[in-house]
Amino acid sequence: MITLKNITKVYRNGDSQCVALDGINLELPQRGLVLIEGRSGSGKTTLLNILAGFDKATEGEVICAYDKNFCSMIFQDFQLIDMLTIRQNLELVQDIIPQAKIGIDSLTEKYELADILNKHPNEISGGQKQRVAVVRAVLENRPIILCDEPTGNLDEENAIMIADLLKNESKDKLIIVVSHDVELFKNICDRHIKLKDGHIVKDDVINKIEIKSKSEDKKRQEVLKPGIKTQCYLSYKLFRKHLVKNIFLIIALFLSFGLLISAFNGLLNLKGFVIYNVYKRQAETTIDLALQHPKYSDQLISMREEDYADIYKKHDVVARFVDANKIVFYKNSKDNCIITRFYIADKCTKKMLCGSDSTYGRTIIISDYIATRLLEYNNLTHYNELLGMTILDDYTIGGVFKTKYSILGESEKSELNDNSSYASNDSNYKQLKERQYQSAYISYDTIIDNKSSEENIYINFCNTSTHSEKALENTVYKGQPSTRVVYGEKVDLASGTIAISEGNALNYLTDNPQELIGQVISVEFSNYRSVDYNVKYNNITLEFEVAYIFAGGSAIALSEEDYCEIVSTRNSSFFGDKIWGVSIERDSKFAVQSLISKGYTDASYYADLIGECIRWTRTLTYIELTVGVVMLIISLIILCNHIAALVDKEKRTLGVLISLGLKVKHTTLMYLAGTIISVILCLFLSSIMEIFIVMAVNVMMKHISGFQAFFYEPLSVFSLFIIFALIILLVYVFLVNRLSKKQIVDIIYER
Repeated sequence: MITLKNITKVYRNGDSQCVALDGINLELPQRGLVLIEGRSGSGKTTLLNILAGFDKATEGEVICAYDKNFCSMIFQDFQLIDMLTIRQNLELVQDIIPQAKIGIDSLTEKYELADILNKHPNEISGGQKQRVAVVRAVLENRPIILCDEPTGNLDEENAIMIADLLKNESKDKLIIVVSHDVELFKNICDRHIKLKDGHIVKDDVINKIEIKSKSEDKKRQEVLKPGIKTQCYLSYKLFRKHLVKNIFLIIALFLSFGLLISAFNGLLNLKGFVIYNVYKRQAETTIDLALQHPKYSDQLISMREEDYADIYKKHDVVARFVDANKIVFYKNSKDNCIITRFYIADKCTKKMLCGSDSTYGRTIIISDYIATRLLEYNNLTHYNELLGMTILDDYTIGGVFKTKYSILGESEKSELNDNSSYASNDSNYKQLKERQYQSAYISYDTIIDNKSSEENIYINFCNTSTHSEKALENTVYKGQPSTRVVYGEKVDLASGTIAISEGNALNYLTDNPQELIGQVISVEFSNYRSVDYNVKYNNITLEFEVAYIFAGGSAIALSEEDYCEIVSTRNSSFFGDKIWGVSIERDSKFAVQSLISKGYTDASYYADLIGECIRWTRTLTYIELTVGVVMLIISLIILCNHIAALVDKEKRTLGVLISLGLKVKHTTLMYLAGTIISVILCLFLSSIMEIFIVMAVNVMMKHISGFQAFFYEPLSVFSLFIIFALIILLVYVFLVNRLSKKQIVDIIYER
């Protein structure tokens, strides 16, 4: 039962206004056929839309025995979805409405529609369309059917058939018919209502139907949600209907996604990530990172014990290391074996083959590669025979650890043992370098006790008169330098005197460097190399009297007394005379990148090659990023125009779905489903394409540098997916908000 109390609806158009309904009071039964007649503009359709819930009254109250989704609507223009067949239009009802009737075939047979089920609405007559609309309303199985001019466009025969069908359905439903065809319906209706200028001027009850009390009315509430099959099928049909525009959209998205994924992938190939991935691909167990680049390995750098302790806490550190080129055998011998790296640790972290893993005292733990060479050199048989042997003047072999050299074939071992092959064959050279067969473990105390007396440190020469200063790399000689004297006489240097090179003398603003002899100059000694590494340093400034000037670019000579005092003081924070760093294993690429960002560099054979590859790909990345952003803007313009045109042109489909009781957000999602699938498809294809791009780049790098340094980062796809997911979400929210603000009746009837 429906009761209308003082219903008023006012339409305003500019300064004029037309009252469509004016204080309608009406109580309708639960079943029967009710005819509402009136001239155009009398308010018939407005009243029907208010009853259906498509429109809202300006004033008044509608009291209904049912909560929502209680009525079906038969439109004057049928409102069938043109891109679906008749059967699909009817199946749509069953898929959306849980309480819908079953048996499409029996109903269509009853209404003489069985032979047109596979046709589209534009292929059948008006009478057939109207009968389909009636069948659709019957299938909805709702207690009320509202009919807006159901026979307005039909011939007499079809009009009579539709009237009879509606009368038949009114036995257990309330059928409300709005029609100008009064003669057709007044003989079969149970109640006849006439409207004029928004008022009820006639309300005749022809057949009185018992009206149950409100307490006896059964509440009806349906939760409507389209099935996956319906959503997918409608989305597919919408996609097919606008195929050309969708193809252009996919092409634009594919190009922009491809370029942006490639650019993001390049940006994510940070130096630390590349280093990590290179070593991982090369099956390395450790990654060596130093605070100084290998080509500056003859320069000192400050690294305190607490700096190492901090790294130990944050990373899985295997050992501290220092680069070295120590000759195991006699100089100028073809059998020389060079130790390329010392690992500074109390214990060897590798698997021991013989001896102890402790590096206590001056004990050295050597690799199986070096041990094998020593066996051959000394005509020995077993590794155990090497224990206790002295190498490198005063290192005692305490053990032998295992490397991958142990699992090589005999032919491979012989190639590695052949110095001529090793030097000339680049692949063997790289293999030997990258696996670090020529390495040894020693203790920290051993390095400190065995520091070289020929140290290179940094010196600032300060001109006290002009305050000009210049930082130079200087060789510090203990005693007299082995070069000719340019100004003054070569004498034994006493404490407090200094000899400087001709190059250093030029740093002082004087036309005659000879004038410096006998003058007192300030010299700053520092263990700091460059601000780029952000390493703390200690410095000391001392004054010396210039004794003489010798030939050379950047060097000084101190007395033996001053040399020992200064170098020992400045070297108190040094651990060695080469590169210092850390060796890590089983760490993440983010941890490696964090070390790189703090000033660490790759201290391996790959260092320079990786740097070159990063610079080369970085340029390509910026080009791709620029073009990709431009393509993205074009894609977004196409995307927004496409969605706007799609929603605008498919208002009929939207209106039908809303009239069935669906919410705007469900119908909007159907509109966007094809676009969303297109975006996901483009992302998938672009991500696949990027794999082949990475492979192609790596082929070039393999040919140029001998290894692969470019890698596929899935995070690049994920990043772009998040960006476009947000864009699609914003478009969806915008459309839902825009459509929700429109009157539902305007959407349903809008063309």
